[in-house]
Amino acid sequence: MLAQAAEQLIVRRILNGMPSPRGVRSPPFGTTSPTCWRRSPSRARRERPDSRRPGLLKSFRLLPASEGPRREFKITLGLRAGYGSAGRIYDLEEAVRTAHRWMWERAARGEPFLSGMFTRGEVVYADSGGEAASHREPVAIFTGEVLPQYASDLDDGTVRELLDELAGEMGRSLEQEEVHIAYGDRTWTLKAE
Repeated sequence: MLAQAAEQLIVRRILNGMPSPRGVRSPPFGTTSPTCWRRSPSRARRERPDSRRPGLLKSFRLLPASEGPRREFKITLGLRAGYGSAGRIYDLEEAVRTAHRWMWERAARGEPFLSGMFTRGEVVYADSGGEAASHREPVAIFTGEVLPQYASDLDDGTVRELLDELAGEMGRSLEQEEVHIAYGDRTWTLKAE
């Protein structure tokens, strides 16, 4: 009986957000927990986010000069140096550092630059030579948009030059033979010389 009373005290403390005397805390989000640890539907309805955290809900409105044509870009380059499976595999962080350095240097000179987001991917391809010519390779993908509110003065030719320059910097840093670029409805490849 004493053990049951102690267990109920622990459950009550957990439900109230207090640590139990034994250091037991509520289970991690998404895990199955005993029914007694769950909130009742009526309690959950009473605890709306807006009532527990005043000032966090905001309304949004259209920002002047932010609307315009969509101008997306993408730079894709391998993380394995050179061709073949023997090349060193670079970490995505190496591409991120190279792009960030390029942006920072251009910004310090007062020149335009492109910013975006990196993701890691994997290219899978095959060749008519059979299994020996089939490959998979880790790649860095840098994507972004030329946003009207920040870069409406950049024409498409300038954006293309910036993409070529940034792709060249990353290609040299990661010892690539080719870098693939897409902008708007166009795509092209830069080859190392």
